[in-house]
Amino acid sequence: MTKINIDVIPEILSVHKFLLDTFKNITGMEKRSLVSKYLHFHFPNLFYIYDSRAVTSLRKFQKRKRVRLPQCEFDKEYATFFVKLHGWQQEIYEKTGADLTPREMDRLLLKRKEVISPNQQCVGTHETGVRKS
Repeated sequence: MTKINIDVIPEILSVHKFLLDTFKNITGMEKRSLVSKYLHFHFPNLFYIYDSRAVTSLRKFQKRKRVRLPQCEFDKEYATFFVKLHGWQQEIYEKTGADLTPREMDRLLLKRKEVISPNQQCVGTHETGVRKS
């Protein structure tokens, strides 16, 4: 696996859940952000970085809409974030041809003042690392 596609999302979310549960057994705390960053470090094209800034920013970009979560064991909070972000990533690709990585999506979320809404045609500036494929 080198890229997120609809067929591997259940496996990605299951791996995240397994590691989250492992950290919880060790520390007694849910280390959702740490787990996502750890997995992103090892598999940068498969895992989105989850943290409070990214969640807040994604809420501002995404209209409230229901997401369909896959049938697998997962952490609902990360799974919802993941599915929404993946949907936005696909929307950007369909509208602009920009095939963004999870890291580039993270940059878009964190530099939201430079980013135009996904409902418009432009997704950002050259500083965000956005590229057309």
